[in-house]
Amino acid sequence: MKSMLRGVTALAGIALAGSAFAADLPRRAPPPVFTPVPVFTWTGAYFGINAGYGFDASERRGATVVGV
Repeated sequence: MKSMLRGVTALAGIALAGSAFAADLPRRAPPPVFTPVPVFTWTGAYFGINAGYGFDASERRGATVVGV
């Protein structure tokens, strides 16, 4: 029983010591920061004038029923 207790204790010590060795490893570099390309914005003053007029004086009449 004592040998089993020693074995379990040794195994637990080895398992817990593994993380202590990893403490000295360098960290990974952080990923680069994504900076989107600036987009053109429509800022500033804009003065637009739109005008229009529509007219039609045609008297065309299309055939609505064939043969009439």
